[in-house]
Amino acid sequence: MTATRQLVAQENKWSLEELSLEVTVGGELGENDNGFVIKKLTLESAQWSNDQLEYSNELQSPLPDTVFRWIRDKAASDKISIPVYLNNTRKKLLFSVDVAEGEGSHMLWYQRGAAIAAWSLN
Repeated sequence: MTATRQLVAQENKWSLEELSLEVTVGGELGENDNGFVIKKLTLESAQWSNDQLEYSNELQSPLPDTVFRWIRDKAASDKISIPVYLNNTRKKLLFSVDVAEGEGSHMLWYQRGAAIAAWSLN
């Protein structure tokens, strides 16, 4: 992630501090986008439906292809920040991303432990 951020900043002559990570679950990468697609991510303690987090009784659910892109000057949003871990052991935090939350409050999602795992050991 750090390398992609540095690349985008250098190519566009932007400061690293100006860049924010934008996530589009189920999105597509445009020709001139400053981003990349990650496949086979797993959402834990939630599911993705109607372009937002939703409650699920399942411990894990697959995410569609997800676009990560670096944008300049992030606007204020009503999204929730959730962690992205290397795997489902949750021992190695990679970074956090802001996603749209469905019903419920931020606190409820934190209590449920909503997170994304880059790969599943199961």
